[in-house]
Amino acid sequence: MLEFITTHQEILKNLAIPVTAGIVGYVTNWIAIKLTFYPLEFIGIKPILGWQGIIPANAGKVAGTSVDLMVNKLLSVEDEFAKIDPAIVAEEMGPILERHTRTTIGEALDDEVPLLWRNAPATIKEEMFQQAEADTAPLISEVMADMQTNINQIFDLRQMVIDELTNRKEILNTLFQKCGTEEFKFIEKSGIYFGFLFGLVQMGIFMIWDYWWLLPLGGLLVGYATNWLALKMIFEPREPKKIGPFTFQGLFLTRQQAVSEEYAKIVSSEILTSEKIFSRIVNGPSARHLFWMIQKHIEAYIDKSAVMIQPFVKLGIGASVYQRVKDNITDKFADLLPKVVSNVFPYAEKALDMETTLREQMQALSPEDFEGVLRPAYQQDEWKLILTGALLGLAAGIGQVYLLV
Repeated sequence: MLEFITTHQEILKNLAIPVTAGIVGYVTNWIAIKLTFYPLEFIGIKPILGWQGIIPANAGKVAGTSVDLMVNKLLSVEDEFAKIDPAIVAEEMGPILERHTRTTIGEALDDEVPLLWRNAPATIKEEMFQQAEADTAPLISEVMADMQTNINQIFDLRQMVIDELTNRKEILNTLFQKCGTEEFKFIEKSGIYFGFLFGLVQMGIFMIWDYWWLLPLGGLLVGYATNWLALKMIFEPREPKKIGPFTFQGLFLTRQQAVSEEYAKIVSSEILTSEKIFSRIVNGPSARHLFWMIQKHIEAYIDKSAVMIQPFVKLGIGASVYQRVKDNITDKFADLLPKVVSNVFPYAEKALDMETTLREQMQALSPEDFEGVLRPAYQQDEWKLILTGALLGLAAGIGQVYLLV
């Protein structure tokens, strides 16, 4: 064996170039993919030295681009909430709120008009409670119908998804990794094939011009070219192109059906759950609009419920005190809402059925629109991936110099 190596040393040295190029191509592509997603947080000394995964580092921009696709092409907030039946919501929440009605109204009146309330006849109190309990379901139904009509005032789908993805970078990573799992595997493997092919060219040149600097230069070009070509083959051509007996299309675009299923599953289970949506409505930045909506309906019910207000009006509590009573009751019901809204989650999850909607809408996208599902993962800082591959290839080429020359 030693004699064979000594005899054919020059040939083996040259053959090592494409083999090394294939290994370099694989390793540089593998590292480039890892650097796309990790680390989640910046490691190093900002801003001059260190690294953060390209997607986590640009989470806001990447999430915004992805959400624009979702909001503009996949989901209509109005259409989704129109699927919810206010009557069923009233059935789910009504019994829970009814159980709190007596306590809530009693405490509000005791806060504002304690003397009158404590001395009010028990029959009047009971009539008030019964009327309020009977009004609970219609009140919930009306509030829900009003929410559907004004959903864009109380719920910002775009901002919710952006907040979820930027605050939970691991979900953003998972979304792109699972949707692009086959593409990332292709990028890794293509490094071997393209690297080896480019290495053959590099070997031929090196056999003619035996200059040491050709190896690091070739490594740089191999690292650059393998990443660049792999990215091109994932997304181009957008439309199927037939050349002879072969049909070519970007690898990602050929998997539209499977990717749509994976995307819909992740988004519906991790981001757009009924719990997160309703929690956002109740506790989010636009919760004040919901409060005003609830206040409007509660006050309307109090005003039209003569049994509730006549005793106090006749006793002359005055308009300002009466308004304080209504405000107090509204505040207490608003505080109660986050605690009871969970009862509607199972029904809302079934009614909205986000997974089916997202899957069907995504599967129907044009190739150009569908490309936007994964393209932001690369497009944001695509040059960094290619440059990283080139620099790693350059380093490997320098290593070749010491090993081969």
